[in-house]
Amino acid sequence: MSWFRVFPITAFSIGLSVVPMISSGEAEEAETEGHTHLEEESPDDEFEKGQKAELAELKELVALLESRQVASEQKEQATETALQAKLGRLKERIAMLEARQVSSERKVQVAKMDQASAETATQDELRRLKERIAMLEARQVSSERKDQAVETATQAELAELKELVVLLESRQAALEQKKQEETARPGYIRIPGMKSDIRAWASMRLQMIHDVNNSVENGPGYDCMHISSLPIPKRDRHATRAHVKETRFGVEACTLGRWSGQETDVRLFLESDLYGAQDLIGGENTTNQAIFRIRHAYVEWGPLIIGQYWGLFCDYEAFVDHVEFAPPVGAVSLRSPQMRYTHRVSDKLRVVTTVENPEGEYLDTNGKPNFTKANGRYALDQSNDKAFNNLVVDQVPDVGVSVIFNEKDKQHLSFRGAFRHLHTKKSDIKSQAIGLVVGAGGVFQVFGKDEVSVQVNGGSGVGRYVFETSGTAAFLDANGNLHTQRSIGGFLAYKHFWNKSLWSVLSVGSIYTKNNDHFRKTMTTNPVNKELHSVNANIHWRPDGFENMRLGVEYLWGQRKTERHGSSNLNRVMIGVKADF
Repeated sequence: MSWFRVFPITAFSIGLSVVPMISSGEAEEAETEGHTHLEEESPDDEFEKGQKAELAELKELVALLESRQVASEQKEQATETALQAKLGRLKERIAMLEARQVSSERKVQVAKMDQASAETATQDELRRLKERIAMLEARQVSSERKDQAVETATQAELAELKELVVLLESRQAALEQKKQEETARPGYIRIPGMKSDIRAWASMRLQMIHDVNNSVENGPGYDCMHISSLPIPKRDRHATRAHVKETRFGVEACTLGRWSGQETDVRLFLESDLYGAQDLIGGENTTNQAIFRIRHAYVEWGPLIIGQYWGLFCDYEAFVDHVEFAPPVGAVSLRSPQMRYTHRVSDKLRVVTTVENPEGEYLDTNGKPNFTKANGRYALDQSNDKAFNNLVVDQVPDVGVSVIFNEKDKQHLSFRGAFRHLHTKKSDIKSQAIGLVVGAGGVFQVFGKDEVSVQVNGGSGVGRYVFETSGTAAFLDANGNLHTQRSIGGFLAYKHFWNKSLWSVLSVGSIYTKNNDHFRKTMTTNPVNKELHSVNANIHWRPDGFENMRLGVEYLWGQRKTERHGSSNLNRVMIGVKADF
């Protein structure tokens, strides 16, 4: 606002206030002085200056927003949202200016027409600004509609693509199903004309054995060590033996079946080795022949296993890596015809139950083991009815329960129990006893890949359930009464990896049997075991590039302590070569 525009209003106001005191000339001079003062300090002038500055700033801001608005049409929705926010703030500032404008109009109602013209110009400027804002808003709405159209088209395209993906997935599943029906499982061969697969394998194992002292040549423990059969008194002689009886052959067949409404493999598993009963014809002096025997023969269908498999009491997941075929003293090595059911509580926890083939056993008054079958290892003369009457009679199957916890590559833990019924008769006298065996053990990683294996097994009527105590579950006295005997044992083993191709195992095992007091007083002939101990130390080497082959060297020390017949020990060195195919 110029000085000339403000002067008439200011002069008029001053004149009204000083007319009674001054003359017309003095009034003119006062008016001039008052005019100068108001020119410098008028509130309206300050408002006009502020308004001009505000409008100038507003124009610059609008121009900036227009340029940004043009650019924002090519940006994402987030930029458009920011523009809307700025436009909102711009509207607020315009509303504030309009309020100030109304206030200004009230203050300058008495101003001249040029002041009104200035206000009109301001209003025109505001009107044009509003028109620009309306144009921007219309452009914004158009952009939103355009984006909505693009979004709708995109959604339609996505829906079409999803339908195509579903179609392709169904076709892919059908192709995979067809391929699966026509292609064998990895590592198997498809049987022509069937949906079953088969695979076969073999493992050649050479054992070279040298007994430093107390050789058990041509007796139990010659090919496979039995500490329980060490000669008493001790024999001071050396002996060397080599054989391939541990060589194994196996075949496995799989076909698709269903269990509880879900598809699952039905697996047939057969495995044998050459530890069958040795025929005298073709012995070491000619062909070194060995006889096939069944190790495993079973069908696995979902949670069921039916056939011959590891006995439930045998924790095969915690076996010790020996060169010697036999496990450490105190361990369990038992295979049995059975029906087994596995219930998986979780990925890590399972509960297993079995009903297994029974095999009664006892020691007679001479300390000689007797078994159910007359044609077994300790044969009785079947032509003699009186002798045949002194037999164990198997009436009730063995029953076992096991709880197993597995955490992959970290630890394995198991708890197990077995119930067995022992029944025998001598002439017309019948006697029976109940055997209960319990055990626990596991494998635990300790340092890097190193492992510690441990087992504890024992109970009443243990017998064949623990290696080296077979035949000692009970004692049959002279009156035909059967009495169970107690045993407890176990082992501790440490497996250390020197590098990826070299590792060693050190194991220590023991078992203690509490023989019946009456039996210890009345037995007459054969030594009866009360303590057995073993120590195995070995080193294994697997050549680089030959993952299926290894060489092992092992030292074995064993000791046998008996009732009334003293003790005996053995030192054995072994070399083993194993090749899997």
